[in-house]
Amino acid sequence: HGPILARQAPVRALPCARVPSSSSPRLALAVCLSGVFVSNLTLTVVTVALPTIAKDLAADPSLTNWVSLGPMLVVALFTSPAGRAADQFGRKRIWLAGFFLALLGMLGSAFAPSLPLLLVTRFVTGLGNALLVPAALAIATSLYPPERRAVPVGYWTSTTAISPLLGVVCGGYLLEVMSWRWLFGLQVMLGLPALATGYALFTQRL
Repeated sequence: HGPILARQAPVRALPCARVPSSSSPRLALAVCLSGVFVSNLTLTVVTVALPTIAKDLAADPSLTNWVSLGPMLVVALFTSPAGRAADQFGRKRIWLAGFFLALLGMLGSAFAPSLPLLLVTRFVTGLGNALLVPAALAIATSLYPPERRAVPVGYWTSTTAISPLLGVVCGGYLLEVMSWRWLFGLQVMLGLPALATGYALFTQRL
């Protein structure tokens, strides 16, 4: 999850991204922001869920803290290299790989039977987010000409601020009436359509 409070990697300026002529930049921007929204959704609510997770998995509460801290650490370490990878190998490839990896980690977290396996899946999610975020930012800003790039940056800022707050509201309800596992299940359900749409929408030049 996280996504993400870590400093964004510098990504070199590129020409406006080419999307299918029938698609508007706003649709492509929405797809980019959906990945950031999903990755940030459990940023704060997971911390609230830690006591429940520790009890359910019969785990040491001090070790359970890494369920929240682990992905943040991975994002902090790998965001800058991921930004360079997006320049070298293509933003679309890195975006797809990161989003897929993040969703895979979230799915594993939803079904993890023990704390060690949960930590592994959370680190996988963090690595996916580290790949996803800089690539998504590069795609989003390249969808508009330089004089209009304040538009995607504004939406980006709003998304990163709002998604953790909505995560607390939705996650609090899930924790109360269902299970902490649904925190990650919800991310997967929201993320899969965005990943499929992004794959179909973006051209190979991204």
